[in-house]
Amino acid sequence: MTTNDRPDTLAADYLARLRVAALTLDASARDELVQGIAEHLEDAKARAGDTWSEARLLSVLDRLGTPEEIVAAAVTAPEPIPEPVPEPVPEPEPVLHAGAGEPPWGAPPPPRTGPQAHTLGAQQPAYAAAPAPWPAATSPTTTAPVSTQLELAAVLLIGLGFIVPGFGTIAGLVCVWLSKLWTTAEKVVASVLVVGPSIVAVLSLPLVFLSAPRLDGFWPFGMGDGGVAAPAWLALFVVGAIGFVLPILVAVWLWVVAKKRALGQV
Repeated sequence: MTTNDRPDTLAADYLARLRVAALTLDASARDELVQGIAEHLEDAKARAGDTWSEARLLSVLDRLGTPEEIVAAAVTAPEPIPEPVPEPVPEPEPVLHAGAGEPPWGAPPPPRTGPQAHTLGAQQPAYAAAPAPWPAATSPTTTAPVSTQLELAAVLLIGLGFIVPGFGTIAGLVCVWLSKLWTTAEKVVASVLVVGPSIVAVLSLPLVFLSAPRLDGFWPFGMGDGGVAAPAWLALFVVGAIGFVLPILVAVWLWVVAKKRALGQV
């Protein structure tokens, strides 16, 4: 590469960087910007003539700024204000002449004189335009309250299931699984806590009657003449108490969760 080709190479590299920096502009604005800078460089080269060199080119580029600065200036440049279009002047209407001592036909009336000139001829003050009406107040969006009748039936049947053993608990659990205010995990936990003690009590009956050592007495169901161990009866009583109290606690917990979900607090 010769020394004379060095300025052209630098100019081409500068224009390439400018085109990359102007990718944020639309295609027409980008082409116009790059073409304008290229014409500016060509004009500077033509004015320099034989004295055109790398130093002269760098001086021109330094005055122009970096490609990023040129693009930023093009983005923030204000849009040109269009020149006002003059309104067409209406042609004067032809004036028809009347008789002597009368104003020509079509001519404006003569100015008023006397005390009424200031009242009749003066312009009346223009009434201010009525303000635009305020937009209608919009009330905050309110959601309809969620019905909790199914949930209330579920907690009552579960909590008071001991009144109708078996049926009340099963009906309450069916209502729990039909409800949409409890998650699947909550329904599973409630079912296990409500039915679990009853299943444990039923499975513990054989262990109670077959446990040893036996106390003197009789089998409750005529199974023999031996008694049942006191610890086994105590365990059965504890399981029964848990089976009585736990459904009530589960019903209270389910009702609190359902009410919070119905009010949108959870």
